[in-house]
Amino acid sequence: MRRGASSATTLTGNCAAVYLYARVVHAVVHISGLGLFLAPTLAFTVGWIAFMTFAVHVFLQRDMKLVACASAVSSVVAGEVCRDETGLLK
Repeated sequence: MRRGASSATTLTGNCAAVYLYARVVHAVVHISGLGLFLAPTLAFTVGWIAFMTFAVHVFLQRDMKLVACASAVSSVVAGEVCRDETGLLK
């Protein structure tokens, strides 16, 4: 299992797709010269919001995992309990 693979959810997949399409629309609008009605700004803003949603979700998921791992520890060292077979934090 890859490190960080558990953070792949429907939300992160949708954010990545929205970001990609927003960036493609942004580039097409700029290349075509259709800068009317703030279309480039709107496309950029949609992509930025998708990226920020993705980042917040991934960081919150990582923090929740560390808190759950630390709370599961009783008398054992946290580093031993919360590591997988490769030695990386789960």
